[in-house]
Amino acid sequence: MAKFLQSQSKIMVMAVISVSVLILHTIFSWLLMLKLNWGLVGAAVVLNASWVIIDLAQFVYIISGTCGRAWNGFS
Repeated sequence: MAKFLQSQSKIMVMAVISVSVLILHTIFSWLLMLKLNWGLVGAAVVLNASWVIIDLAQFVYIISGTCGRAWNGFS
């Protein structure tokens, strides 16, 4: 999905999504690793969740119609 957005010159959208997820990643890393004492397992969970959230946010942006005429749905 990142390559699709890059080819559509939607770089700012990707940056906003990435910064938003970075903020969430920082908060959840602190919560799981330090407050809940999950340690390395917490780090792995948060890292994987961050990648999933990025992918889902990009997918939602593409299919929501705000991506412009680049996506017309499945044919």
